[in-house]
Amino acid sequence: MAGTEFSDEPVFKLKLLVDKEKNKVVLAEVCKDFVDVLFSFLILPMGTIVRLLQKYQQNQKSQPATIGCFNNLYKSVVDMSTEDFLTEPCRHILLNPINAKGRECKRLKVNIDDTPVPKYYRCPNLEAFDSCSRAYSNFCSLKCICGKFMEKEINTTEGGGPKEIFGSGKKSFIILDNMEVGYCSIVLTLKALRGLGYTDLNKLDEMLVDVGHKEVLALLECLFSSDTPLTDVFLMKRSSCIITRTHIMPNLAVPACGKTKPNELLTITVFVRKQDKKVLYAESGQEFVDLLLIFLAVPLESLWKISGANIKLGCIDTFYKSMKSLSSSEGTSVLTCTSMLPMNYNFQAPLLDVCCKDSSVWTVTVNSGGLL
Repeated sequence: MAGTEFSDEPVFKLKLLVDKEKNKVVLAEVCKDFVDVLFSFLILPMGTIVRLLQKYQQNQKSQPATIGCFNNLYKSVVDMSTEDFLTEPCRHILLNPINAKGRECKRLKVNIDDTPVPKYYRCPNLEAFDSCSRAYSNFCSLKCICGKFMEKEINTTEGGGPKEIFGSGKKSFIILDNMEVGYCSIVLTLKALRGLGYTDLNKLDEMLVDVGHKEVLALLECLFSSDTPLTDVFLMKRSSCIITRTHIMPNLAVPACGKTKPNELLTITVFVRKQDKKVLYAESGQEFVDLLLIFLAVPLESLWKISGANIKLGCIDTFYKSMKSLSSSEGTSVLTCTSMLPMNYNFQAPLLDVCCKDSSVWTVTVNSGGLL
């Protein structure tokens, strides 16, 4: 069962080592399937994360956690009229962004992403008239150049890809309270405990907890807002949920896709208050607004690469770095979690330097005018 309409049935059973005196989770021993669920957070589009957490917080009747300005950006699209966009699907793919690895995530034991896997439609006259568009659409409400709705669904079959989703090879992992993930072994576990100052294991108690959709969503929330997500979720110690930000942005990340060109620039007019140099507002053209809105479709991992990991927000930095460390560990199988944008969003991808998913046999035609 996906999304926020979650079942009460537990899916995983985690073994925690708890410091009862400090009421703190020290570490957790987990299986590979659970690590797959956690690493799927990194490929979720930012708009999906905002939407999922808003639904979860409404169900829990808790205060909504803010993710920088993404909540405001998402609300802006919600509040905008359909007439502000080229088509209704343009608005829809921002409020419900496509996960480029959505099909793989359907195999997760807990898949919190309730975004439907895209369907593909073509013009019903395609075989009869050569003049019809040979592009496909993810929406049957769009029209072909002949005037017919592109309502002929294309039957797609999933390829026989690898059985592994993200984690590979190893069966057990340990997770520290700051969401640092590592392979499980006696040597590494003892090293981690000593690093945390625990030389006397008698101070630690073992605790078994059940984990289902609700707990996974709570971990996603605390990933952005807490220094100790495991303690906050499983010991109900939510007082540590805080957000820290770095306002000084040093050098940004080096382009990953190699597609950004020096002359690809957008110009905006910024109005600044003289006394404190505070930006009051900006005036821009459609292209810059398209650029801002496409951030809702950018996966969390890509966002972290764009920022150069200069944003301090919850435990994301530790979590992301531990995933990369596992991927490059000598003598271990690689964890594949490279995220990308679907083809539908590629009109601003070169400027963002976010990789786009390669097209298949069918080619998507994207309106060059952008979203608005």
